[in-house]
Amino acid sequence: MPSIVTILRSTIAFYREQGVLNTVALVLFTVPMSTFHTLLRFFEPRQLDTITLAFFFVFLLSLLITWGAACTLIIGKRLIEKHGGRSRSSFRALAKEAKRILIPLYVTGILRACITVLWSFPAIILLALVLVLPENTLRLPETPSTFLTLTIFLAFAISLIPAFLYSIRTSFYDIILVAENLRFRAALQRSTQVIRGHTGKVLLYLLVLSAVFFLPTNLLTMLLETAVVALDPIFLPASDIVKSGLLSIATILFTLSSIILFGAVKDLGGIIHEVHLEQRS
Repeated sequence: MPSIVTILRSTIAFYREQGVLNTVALVLFTVPMSTFHTLLRFFEPRQLDTITLAFFFVFLLSLLITWGAACTLIIGKRLIEKHGGRSRSSFRALAKEAKRILIPLYVTGILRACITVLWSFPAIILLALVLVLPENTLRLPETPSTFLTLTIFLAFAISLIPAFLYSIRTSFYDIILVAENLRFRAALQRSTQVIRGHTGKVLLYLLVLSAVFFLPTNLLTMLLETAVVALDPIFLPASDIVKSGLLSIATILFTLSSIILFGAVKDLGGIIHEVHLEQRS
């Protein structure tokens, strides 16, 4: 497995060579994200028509962001196909190619989310029992003891473990959809197969990469928004654009890093499989 530093160096070097990713970041990430943030600032859910229109806009914006993710995955696929160097594809050609996998990528993401919710169903039931049902039904004391509170919290955390593990083990589904041309549940199953036996290691890498790319970004955007509010709130839409731009670059870099990680885990699984075959023979 490559070190985190090696993955970061390879990611940044590859990103610098792919000029088309800057256009992807601007058109298919920054613009939809900043539009979404602006809608959140000015949206007031007073009428059903307004809520319906807002959901429609959110759906369109999420499609655009998924389109950007598809473009990033197509370019990043070169990292595991050993086709380094600058991509010669124009943004128009890349967007046209990514459009072919837009719906499968979007639907597979929804399918993954639904299955994750199903895995978390015991936690949902427990939460409903504690929060929704009347206190007399559960016969809980008016002031629960520390032990009872910790017991409920521990039971809730344990009931979330299956959903958490499923989410980690299917985290490569989008890469597999593009790199191995698998769709829907097949992509989810293939991701689980690749990560099986390496769940803890993949989780650690993903946590570190997320911290490297998103913690500084979120910190900068929080400081920027605080400064803008103190200066003049009229500049908040401009700060949304800057915030979305930073988040766009962080998202692309994280995706490229995940592709490198996928290639390393896949190769590691192949090596282990070959060792098992040698031992059997």
